[in-house]
Amino acid sequence: MRYATQLLSCLSTMLFVGSVVQLPSFSKEPLKATPTEPTTTKQLDTTLLEIGRILFVGDLDLHLFVGYHAGRSFTVNFESDDANTIFVISNKEGELIASNADFVSRSTAFQFTIATPESDYYLFAVTSPTASEQVAYRITVVESTEAEPFSK
Repeated sequence: MRYATQLLSCLSTMLFVGSVVQLPSFSKEPLKATPTEPTTTKQLDTTLLEIGRILFVGDLDLHLFVGYHAGRSFTVNFESDDANTIFVISNKEGELIASNADFVSRSTAFQFTIATPESDYYLFAVTSPTASEQVAYRITVVESTEAEPFSK
């Protein structure tokens, strides 16, 4: 949990810098994110795919996601080849929306559903407190309608 706190502190600093350059402001409605069971989703018009690597302990990758569609749901999938990889979603104010840092299962895959009450910017951060070698990860975000049962 200590690393998640440090990560949020870093994100707050990054978001402060973003506010200095005056990103467009959106509503401050609270955002709800809940861990969900794996599902398949109907893909609509918004898909984000980010592939990256954590190169050393403490390396931090940041990805900006702009949720232009108010009132829509997005399914965020995170996969890593290391169970210690930390994935955090925050809003532009630096508030924690979702994180896998509290999960006990030590799984390498996580899925969150985010309902966006208004258009907003979201920051995805990835780090690993124990990476002894490079850690590969993939983030996909799909705008979705109702979730369908998961199938392989």
